[in-house]
Amino acid sequence: MIETIKIEELLKSNYDDVLSIYLNIDPSSSDGGRAPSLIWLKTAFKDLNEKIEPSKKDYLEAIEDEAKSLIEGTLFKNKSIILFMNKEIKELLPSQVAVENEISFGKPNLGQFIWIIEEYRPFGVLLVDSSKVEIYKVYLNKIEKIKSFNLDLDTSDWRKQRLMPPSSPREGPTRGSVGGGDRVEAYEDRIEANQLRFMKNTISYFNSIVKEHSIREFVLSGSEDIYEKYFKLLSKEQMSMIVGNTPIPIDTNPRNIMVQSLSVFWNYERAREKTLVENLLERASAGILACVGIDSTLKSIQAGRVDKVVISRAYNQTIRKCFKCNHHEMITEKPCSNCNSPDFIEGSSKSFLPPLIISFGAKMEVVGDDASKKLMAYGGVGAFWRY
Repeated sequence: MIETIKIEELLKSNYDDVLSIYLNIDPSSSDGGRAPSLIWLKTAFKDLNEKIEPSKKDYLEAIEDEAKSLIEGTLFKNKSIILFMNKEIKELLPSQVAVENEISFGKPNLGQFIWIIEEYRPFGVLLVDSSKVEIYKVYLNKIEKIKSFNLDLDTSDWRKQRLMPPSSPREGPTRGSVGGGDRVEAYEDRIEANQLRFMKNTISYFNSIVKEHSIREFVLSGSEDIYEKYFKLLSKEQMSMIVGNTPIPIDTNPRNIMVQSLSVFWNYERAREKTLVENLLERASAGILACVGIDSTLKSIQAGRVDKVVISRAYNQTIRKCFKCNHHEMITEKPCSNCNSPDFIEGSSKSFLPPLIISFGAKMEVVGDDASKKLMAYGGVGAFWRY
């Protein structure tokens, strides 16, 4: 899997000989399926060979067969394949997320991939039980167990004593007594104390897992009485990362854990996105450090004013970037508004916008469902400004 740090490295790299491929192999989509996708890929390589500089044709041909071989080896049980490669790097991502077929040669084409990892950013699942805690990462519609803890408790040498009321009442709290009324630690209390200690120990790993796996949100699950106890043991900062909870038995298979936790996560996400878009539209209409529409958004990004760009999942418009100065703008008959060059490259906003946003130090958020529909009515894209 390509990690975020690799994306940053590729964006900052000087590579100009990277083959970038996005291939939709989802049989349920109109242009997907393994056989149609391989036919498209064959044609796409032919068209690409005709477009690139003659001096690079031999280089592309040298890696074409290996690229096809890598792709053919990952066709099954996936919906899409993303590949970045040259003679030095080979980054292959089989994915359960749909993409649009696309091929290019030159600078790494990271647009769709950045879009995908934002829209399907990872979240964690804390599945807790009195004697077991499992932590999962849900990412790109896949689930992976990243940590498991078990309470290994040997009670064979414990004397299990059944408490009786003391022979005569005493002042103050008394748990119980055996025989002559002596205090004893109840067997059940010792079990509970060890379980509590166990849960506290697992929480000590929380921050390292957050950092290592780039997880900002968690769904808390398990039996209801146990995950409520677990929640109370978290710090305030850790509590703020819990976005919802759902009862899931500890022995549930990973696929069902993902399905149930995704439902909770998306409910949280859609509510948050609705508030985000309402705030954007309110500020843009009042002229308070925000704008909507692709033209205003592009100008704001390239002026360095933007803090966060908000994009509807349904938005995908063809825009252009100047071949000479890399300035991005709407398609017109006029030359580049920045350098007056007549040479442009046209492409989808899904390919062009994400790298542009990152290059100017801004954040990006893709919104879906009702928030997406509402934003589409105002151009499908907007931005919050820093100043």
